[in-house]
Amino acid sequence: MARKLDNGALSGMPRGGSYRQEYDRDGKVVWEYVTGGEVYGATRLRNGHTLIGNGSGHNVLEVNSAGEIVVLSQRELPGIELAWVTTVEEIANGHFMIGNCHAGPQQPQIIEVNRDKKVIWSFLNFDAFGNAMPCSKVF
Repeated sequence: MARKLDNGALSGMPRGGSYRQEYDRDGKVVWEYVTGGEVYGATRLRNGHTLIGNGSGHNVLEVNSAGEIVVLSQRELPGIELAWVTTVEEIANGHFMIGNCHAGPQQPQIIEVNRDKKVIWSFLNFDAFGNAMPCSKVF
């Protein structure tokens, strides 16, 4: 999953990689962050930081250009366990949408979280989507 950034660079990673990279227009790596987990998705936030769905790391990372991070860990949200964290997105109100794949029948598949790490709402429909809902987009 790669995304074109506003500055024309490309943000992506190799399949199965444990890092996120940013490439300039010539394909040169200009920024890299090693996550310690198999990254699924990432996006650039309005504040310039990078939000990373750290797949097998079971967490969400917000990383600034200096590599300083804010972590939403696997068991930090009350009653929710993050499993294979997939899609991550900043929505218009500044909250984050988080995809939570392979989490089992009792855990939400999509979670909206604010900057204070409070769950605003979550979505769970295991009967329809099962244990493999890696991609989501909420409108």
